[in-house]
Amino acid sequence: MAKYCPECKKMIPDSLSYCPDCGTHLDVVIKPKIEDDNVILAAEFSYRRDSPVTSLLKKYGLIVAGVVIICAVVMISLFLSGIISPGTSLGTGVQEPGSLETPQGVNTTVTLIPAAPAESAKDRNIRVIKGIVEQYHKDHTYIGNDIFDCEKMAMDVWDMVETQGITARIQVGNVEKNVSKIEDANHAWVLAEVAPGQWVGMETTGGYLVCPVNAVCSVNNPRYFTGWSFSNPKELNAAYEQLNHPCQSGYVLGSDKVCHVACGGSTYCLGDSVCVNGECRGCLSGYVLGDDLKCHATCGNTKSYCKAGTVCVNGECRGCDPGYVLGMDYECHQPCGTTTSYCTDGTVCVNGQCRGCDDGWYLGNDLKCYKY
Repeated sequence: MAKYCPECKKMIPDSLSYCPDCGTHLDVVIKPKIEDDNVILAAEFSYRRDSPVTSLLKKYGLIVAGVVIICAVVMISLFLSGIISPGTSLGTGVQEPGSLETPQGVNTTVTLIPAAPAESAKDRNIRVIKGIVEQYHKDHTYIGNDIFDCEKMAMDVWDMVETQGITARIQVGNVEKNVSKIEDANHAWVLAEVAPGQWVGMETTGGYLVCPVNAVCSVNNPRYFTGWSFSNPKELNAAYEQLNHPCQSGYVLGSDKVCHVACGGSTYCLGDSVCVNGECRGCLSGYVLGDDLKCHATCGNTKSYCKAGTVCVNGECRGCDPGYVLGMDYECHQPCGTTTSYCTDGTVCVNGQCRGCDDGWYLGNDLKCYKY
């Protein structure tokens, strides 16, 4: 059955419970009506008058809902971008139906917080390395002036800096005086590249930064940027190994800074001594160790000696051909009886024995003595 708005008298479609023109809400109550002993269901309409706001919302509900959704999306975007802080007050009052005015005492002001300026990569790197070196100094104790202690600390800090994505190098040198040889270095520290080509020193044993900029570093010492630089701990260890063991395999560095043939491990033989079965053998002054591993009197120089069958005469070794023996007169004689015996003047060898006559007598060809 047709319905009419009791307020504006306009026809209302059966599917609606309110007037689309004025917004009046209809309450439908179904009551039984008896006519001629038959029960008939009759619809009685009652209504209540809605506020103008309610009417507008009903009439323009979809438009209002769209505006609300757009506003919500904008507010969320502003919140996520940091323009509106999480604590910004957007008002807590409740709007009464029928009123389009702002309620008394409701804060509708949106506080806009300016975004903090972005931190540069250089400033970030300085902040990171400063925190690392200061915290490391608090947690570690450096005792003494040993390069092998400070270089271990430098390796630790190098690893921490590299872990933060900052290029670092381990520096070895002397921060108290200029040196030209790595053997004179007595300290190790870290250099960090805070920006391309810009390095800052990190004193691991003191917990401070070193550079010419007072606002960044508490110490300015140009010697921190001199010395010997290593890209990583492996390079540094290799340099120390070369410094301590510069000789090839099988040799050992002596106190004279010269590589010597090793004898029995890390030892070597001094002077004219030679290594025999892992032991150094040598002779007293004036003697030399021969090829037979025996000591012989030197002849001519400190490394020469006369071998068996020869004797040293005026710095020269003299000997005889095979079948002869060198006599006390330094002349060669035929041996008699043994390879080292010979007959002197006035005697002859007879059956391996030297024969001669007394004074005033001589030995004849018949090997008999005759008086002069």
